[in-house]
Amino acid sequence: MPLDANRQDVSEHPPDGRGADEATRTQPRRVLMLAHAFPPGSDSGVPRTVKFIKYLDRLGWRSTVIAPMPAVNDPSSDDAGFGDSIPATTEVVRAGVSGDHDSQFWNALHRLPMYWRVADAVRAALEFPDAFATWARQALPIARAELARRRHRIIYSTSPPVTSHYIALQLKREFGLPWVADFRDPWTDDALLYGNPPRWRRSLDRKFERRIYKTADRIVVNTPTNRTTLIERHGVPPEKVIAITNGYDEEDFQGIKGSPPTDRFRIAYCGTFHSTYNPTTFLRALKALLVREPGAPVVFTLAGRACDWIRNNVHDPELLVHCELLGQISHHDVYALLAASHLLLHTYPQGIPYSVPGKLYEYLRSGRPVVAICDRPSEVASMLESTGRGRAFRPDEAEELAAFLRAEYARWRVDGTASSIRVDDRIRIYERAALTARLAEVFEKIAK
Repeated sequence: MPLDANRQDVSEHPPDGRGADEATRTQPRRVLMLAHAFPPGSDSGVPRTVKFIKYLDRLGWRSTVIAPMPAVNDPSSDDAGFGDSIPATTEVVRAGVSGDHDSQFWNALHRLPMYWRVADAVRAALEFPDAFATWARQALPIARAELARRRHRIIYSTSPPVTSHYIALQLKREFGLPWVADFRDPWTDDALLYGNPPRWRRSLDRKFERRIYKTADRIVVNTPTNRTTLIERHGVPPEKVIAITNGYDEEDFQGIKGSPPTDRFRIAYCGTFHSTYNPTTFLRALKALLVREPGAPVVFTLAGRACDWIRNNVHDPELLVHCELLGQISHHDVYALLAASHLLLHTYPQGIPYSVPGKLYEYLRSGRPVVAICDRPSEVASMLESTGRGRAFRPDEAEELAAFLRAEYARWRVDGTASSIRVDDRIRIYERAALTARLAEVFEKIAK
């Protein structure tokens, strides 16, 4: 378990009699991390930070993490097991409560007549830099105390929420430490999440965004396209922006055993559906396959919150009889499900071709072919093409997708086996240890 904030990590304090220079050379170096998304939460931003912490520790970088307390009954908390990857040498210091963004000011506004009608619009316009601004007031004094108590070589902040960068900017000014700002998603360039705020608010956000790009010593982004956007659209010097993708942890796959069934053709999906992030195109293609192949032993196996979407939105009995809903399962069981499938389904919203979800890297590592419904061209489509791991179809290509499913099903009927794609260098570049080594190189170059 990580160290409690009140405990002293004696391994970082040399015994009396050792010279200061020797102690500086031999003691592990520390990075202060500002991470709002952190275990026991299990949302999409958690694995990236946790795996960085895990492998940075092996490279001589120990972490002090400023993270919120989990909210009571937080729906993002589950038994994902992400916390198991956090080394015992990590100190996690809790500040504030995750998901608790209300203050006396906002509570007072809620008592105004009819305020509820405009509450969301008012909050979106006024909270700065985002809806998690309250966390800055809670986390800043605690972060200052940690930097005063112990020497840290780097400040690292990860967004969303952008509030983590707001905190890091203040600490950078006060303590002068090198700062690495990690953007797991773009901010004002995110077509889906940023929305369409008033012109004055967009101007304010972009001004602050430029301050981040100018003040941070390095900017880390999660796709090459996002790096290009910062350089070409925002004028950030190329040497200052590093693309470090998400990835998979090879150690998570050790001991995973599973073979696809021989009596049915399994297509698997793990995760969540919402908005345009849904399987409608796939379901149309699957129905077309079943019409052409009545009684085909095809099963669509789902794990995670996607099962709720199926229950609430699919009413065709001919489709439902082919759906296997597992509900929430552990990450270990997710990897076993991937291994026990013939084909993996990936869906992604339109309008964000520059983004890649974290689970796709685990799909790639599984060795099973992937069929994706997404923008094309896009980062997702390019990854599948460059790695030889599958095919990407646009949401308006249901007929083409149906033909692909029929071909995959027909191939299985002939040989009865599952395609297994060997892990090679095209996949190994996404291994978490290798990706973290790149982040450590960034730290080495700028650390004080």
